[in-house]
Amino acid sequence: MCVIISKQPGQIVPQEIVEDCFFANPDGFGIAYFDGKKLHGRKGLLALPQIQEMVASATPHRAFLHFRIRTAGAISSAGCHPYRIAKKSALLLHNGCLDIVPDSPEQSDTAALAAILDTYTPREIVQARDQLAEWHGANNRLAIMFGDGTTLRTGTWRAEEGLQFSNLHWQTNYTYARRFDYAPRQCAACEEDASEYADYCEHCRNW
Repeated sequence: MCVIISKQPGQIVPQEIVEDCFFANPDGFGIAYFDGKKLHGRKGLLALPQIQEMVASATPHRAFLHFRIRTAGAISSAGCHPYRIAKKSALLLHNGCLDIVPDSPEQSDTAALAAILDTYTPREIVQARDQLAEWHGANNRLAIMFGDGTTLRTGTWRAEEGLQFSNLHWQTNYTYARRFDYAPRQCAACEEDASEYADYCEHCRNW
C-alpha cells in the first residue's frame, strides 16, 4: 500500500523514515509543497539519493510526500503522484484502492479520479470533502494541496515522530526486508552497478 507523509513547515523527515517508505513502496515518488508563493509538484521513478535530497530541500515548507507501490496502472513517472486537479490549480495524492474504472489498463484509479476532480474548482472540491470521504470509504486517504498553500485531507491519519502518515504499513511491508540484503553487483538488465542492495537496481529498477 502506498504511503503519504504530511509535514508542516520546518519539520524534518528523518532519512531512515524516507528510506523505509521507499523500500516498502518502490514504484515511484512524488512531492507537493508550497514555498510561500507558489505550489510545486515533482514526481518520477527516482533513486533514493534523489528522493532524500528532494525531501531535505522541502524542509522549510508545508509538504506532502508520496511513496507509491503499484496496485493499478503502469509503473511509470506519469503514474506517480501528485496529479493536477481543480482546473490544474491544485495537487492530489492518494493512498488506497478506489472503486473506479480507469479508461485504460495503463491508467491508475488515482489518475481516473484526478481527471474527474480536474473539472471542479477548488471551492467545489472543499465543499465536497465529506462526500469524497464517504465515497472512498475507510481504506483510502486523499491529500490535496491548493495553489494558496491550503490543504485538505480525508480519512484517518496516523502520527509518528511528529509527522502524519496515511498508514504505517511501511514499517512492516514485505519489501521492507530488501534493505537488509547487501551484496554489491552489476545489474544483468542494464549492466550498471546495481547499488548496494542485492536485488534492486536504482538505474533501471530491475528486481
